[in-house]
Amino acid sequence: FHGGNRGSNPLWDAIFFIPETLTIPLFFVYNQSLIWHFIYFVALRGTVVTRNLRKLLAIILLALPQVSQAGIVIAHPDVAITSISSQGLRSVFSMRSSRWPDQKPIRVFVLTDKHPLHRSFVKSNLGMFPYQLRMIWDRSVFSGAGFPPILVSSPQEMLLRVQSTKGAVGYMDDNSLPLLKGVKIIEIQ
Repeated sequence: FHGGNRGSNPLWDAIFFIPETLTIPLFFVYNQSLIWHFIYFVALRGTVVTRNLRKLLAIILLALPQVSQAGIVIAHPDVAITSISSQGLRSVFSMRSSRWPDQKPIRVFVLTDKHPLHRSFVKSNLGMFPYQLRMIWDRSVFSGAGFPPILVSSPQEMLLRVQSTKGAVGYMDDNSLPLLKGVKIIEIQ
């Protein structure tokens, strides 16, 4: 990145004076969405972009991962509901609800605690941090009152397991919406 007076504002310096060799890996590792690629290669690398516009784009980029990775709730097609309240969703994913309204058992599938989609989904849709959700699961399991959710290693495995397991519920990122076939999308109210 190119900038003016170094040291004038430490926050802007931290954003705009990242060495050129680190910018490409940082952008690809952090989020591989098309929006990032477009803004990075066209807008930020372009010579016609002013310094103020670059600052504005950087602020937008910092906010994008939270917006684009929030996640959507998916369920097996035989699940009777089409929408769920945020409190109901929290109850399902914290394993407090064990049956759907039609009394079929709920099978919850989740990604690992460190997966970016899991962190984003839990924070945005359940209103808690992943470690808090893990503590709820552990307390339930250790007290003998419940079972932990089923861990999957990738969003692709999540989709396959939800498609093939009756009563299953899970989540996917917003970007995969066009690829979701064989599952029901549950609206969060």
